[in-house]
Formats: sequence, C-alpha cells, structure tokens
Amino acid sequence: MHQQLPDWSTDLVPQLSVDRPHLWQVSLSIATISENKLPEQIQKQIQKQIQRLRATLSPDELAKADRFYDPLDGQRYIMARGTLRSILSQYLHLDPSEIKFTYTPQGKPVLDRAFLTGDQQVNLSSSTNLSASLDIQLPNIQFNLSHSQDLAIYGVMLDRPLGIDVEYLRPLKDTLSLAKRWFTPKEYTEICQSPDPTKTFFQFWTAKEAYLKATGAGLRHLSQIEVVTKEDGSLQLQAFPNSADILEADSLAKSPDLDDPEINNPVHWSIVELTPAPGYIGALAIPSDLTIPKNPEIPRFWSIS
Repeated sequence: MHQQLPDWSTDLVPQLSVDRPHLWQVSLSIATISENKLPEQIQKQIQKQIQRLRATLSPDELAKADRFYDPLDGQRYIMARGTLRSILSQYLHLDPSEIKFTYTPQGKPVLDRAFLTGDQQVNLSSSTNLSASLDIQLPNIQFNLSHSQDLAIYGVMLDRPLGIDVEYLRPLKDTLSLAKRWFTPKEYTEICQSPDPTKTFFQFWTAKEAYLKATGAGLRHLSQIEVVTKEDGSLQLQAFPNSADILEADSLAKSPDLDDPEINNPVHWSIVELTPAPGYIGALAIPSDLTIPKNPEIPRFWSIS
C-alpha cells in the first residue's frame, strides 16, 4: 500500500506522487572558478553558494570532499551532494543539514530509516495546514543521483524505486575493446554496427547502470542484463536465464522499498533515455507500470546568473 504524501509542495518543488518521478539537474561548471575568468561579483556568488552547500554536509561527506586530489573535483562533489540535500529538504520540509543517509553494501545512499520513522519534530512551512510541532512519520521518498564532468542529475519519487545515470559524451580510447569486455555478445555486435559506436556504448552503459542503481545490485552485474534496441529506437532490458536470482542476491530485495518479487527481473523495468544537456547522455530506470514522456525535460534546480 502506497503512502499518501501531505501537500508539502513549495515554490521550488511540485507535489510528489507514486506514479511520476521528478527529475532535476544542476550545472557543476560554476565550480570551475580557478581560472578567474568570471566577473568578481559572480565569483563571490559562486563561492558563497559553494560554502552554503558545504555547510549542509555531514562529517563523512566533508571528509570525502577533502580527499579528492583535484580541488575542482572536491568542489563538484560538494555542489552535487549539497544540491541533493537541498532537493530532499524541499520535499521533507527539513533543513538540508538535518537529513541523514545510510548506505547499502554497494554504496548507494538512502534516507536513514531510523531517522525517518522516529518521533521527529519537523518545522513545516507556513503554507501547510499541519501543526509545526506535530509528530509525524516522514514520507518514504526514494531518490537517485548521478554526476559526470560538469553536470549532476537527480530523480525523486514517492514509494517507488528508481535509478538514474548520466555520462559526459567523450571520446573513448578503444570503444570496441571496452564494449567487448563489459557488454554481452549481442550488445557488442550492435555497438560495432552502429554509425556512432561511442554514443551507442554510452546509451547501453547508462541504461544498464540506471537499472543496477535502482535495484542496488552493483555494477559487477553488468553482464547479467542485456539492452536491446526496439523497432521504435527505444531501449528495453532483458535478462539471461537465472539472472534474476543472481541479481536478487546482491540487491535491496529484502528492503521494504523493494518487496515486489519481480523487482529484480529486468523485463519489469522501463528505460527512459535522457538528454539533459548538450554533450551528455543519460537514462532513467523506473518500474514498467509507470509512464513518462520520451526525453523528458529536466529543469534546473538552481543556477547563478
């Protein structure tokens, strides 16, 4: 039985539902400020935004940000992770710094169940008709995020699992060798025959990774699922014999969020291809009973102009 989310919509986010994911993106390119090519006022705005986002991170997130060898990568991480907290805070009506995560064995972040189900004093906005001091159980919000180069994308949904992935379209040193190593023979053949093998490589990669992120199975199972191109050009997942059992062993199948016995069978998922920005390609994996327009628009969550 799906939860009903109170009307906590704000000026930034619409009402969340169980039948349609919300997608967001944020440019990480403004983190590239070391070259000092921007006007001083814009640089100050960027620095202020990065510091504001950094202040919302947990100690383990700050430690990870500081471990990056390249400071630019650390700033991109701060922006991507801080924006995730900002997005979720709008749905939960919590301060971004109050949100707590836990992690699956494969490293997938999920909202901390103990934090969500405890007696939590939530400060709700004045637009809600719920008391600001009311003890409530926070909604079962599912989310996923991905970032590549200068772009981060996010998917958020109520009660239903989803996975998202984005890749910067870049030349690969040896596309066909990589395809032969990571993909099935049928996928490899299609990549070889493609007029743009690198683009097809990334289409298949993002589709498979989005599904594996949704189920929590992990990237080592790339060869356990196969992407096929349908007559209309859309992508569809299919499984090899016994692959559903193999995937279930490493997935979140025992989690209340993934209690559908068919959840680990790729044929019960849909792949929605994404083109969030020029030079990027992505994919969204959602349960097949959901519908979403092809190439959906992905609004920017915030920007500095």
